[in-house]
Amino acid sequence: MPKAAAGSTSSQRFEARLKSDAGHETEEQRPDDLKTPHIQSSFRASGDTFPSDSFSAPISLRMGATLTKKLRSYGPDAVLGEIASAFAGIAGVEAVAWCGSTAMQKADSLSDYDLYVYWRTPVSLDARKKIITSRTSEYQLDNTFWELEDEWIEPGGWRFNVLYRSCREAEEEVDRRLLHHVASLGYTTAYCFTVSCAHNLADPNNWLADLQRQTDRTYPGGLLEAIVRKNRPVLGGGMQSCYFEQIMTAIVRQDPVSLNHRIAAWLASYFDILFAINGQFHPGEKRLLTYAGELATGCI
Repeated sequence: MPKAAAGSTSSQRFEARLKSDAGHETEEQRPDDLKTPHIQSSFRASGDTFPSDSFSAPISLRMGATLTKKLRSYGPDAVLGEIASAFAGIAGVEAVAWCGSTAMQKADSLSDYDLYVYWRTPVSLDARKKIITSRTSEYQLDNTFWELEDEWIEPGGWRFNVLYRSCREAEEEVDRRLLHHVASLGYTTAYCFTVSCAHNLADPNNWLADLQRQTDRTYPGGLLEAIVRKNRPVLGGGMQSCYFEQIMTAIVRQDPVSLNHRIAAWLASYFDILFAINGQFHPGEKRLLTYAGELATGCI
């Protein structure tokens, strides 16, 4: 990632634009809501050397012994058991797991139940529909916006969302992150979180339990380094390709849609780094402040 030219930082360029576009001459004269934000970070810009031993984080990849104990003791109710048994009875299904806010005891009145069906052979729409329509008349099947999903509302009002995942792809994703240390722009280990922290409802061959054991290790220093290298440069300090610069541009242009989009992207990379330096998997899009408040390091 190119660095800003000497003597021309993002903040300085933003200052110059505000002078010409907004008519403010100095930082002191500018209203508080227009003053230039300044980012302070201990992370080094892209291109610096990151010694591997500086990233050894002796923290379990699970969400901690106390939370894991709570999760395992928080048994699923009869409805969860019925649904898991029904899906586990389909030929080619290897395991059924429960994760998300309800499983992690962070639910509210708007939360649904997230179930994960891991398959060796794809689960047919007919088989899924047979199970779901036997339970309710309120459903939406075969959603493919993100992953393959079905959702429905139980007669008691509980909302369920089932995601169907290939066992092979799950194994490859865990290897991609934990063995090969491949980072993404945000949410690098969110998939691993749903594997590691899941409550196993049906796992007759211990396939999912074995996969979870692969995630129960010290956070790889190489993965932490890769996440920082991938996500730190876009937070700020670069030129137009960094989110901070794009946020400043959106403010000057008074473009709220672009501003919202770039802030969301900035936060995605920020939280990816935050959870990584704490040796924890990224918990996904929701309740990030709640999860961040439980970290040893806290927000940076």
